[in-house]
Amino acid sequence: PENFDPEIGRKIARQNAIAKIWPLEGYLLKQQLHEVK
Repeated sequence: PENFDPEIGRKIARQNAIAKIWPLEGYLLKQQLHEVK
């Protein structure tokens, strides 16, 4: 559509990617902390 702004599209895509990565990062951090003990 003509009202599509690529900059806004990139921003939304980035926010979605970050939102999906956080639970995985949290799991990795938990695992690393557990291995240290």
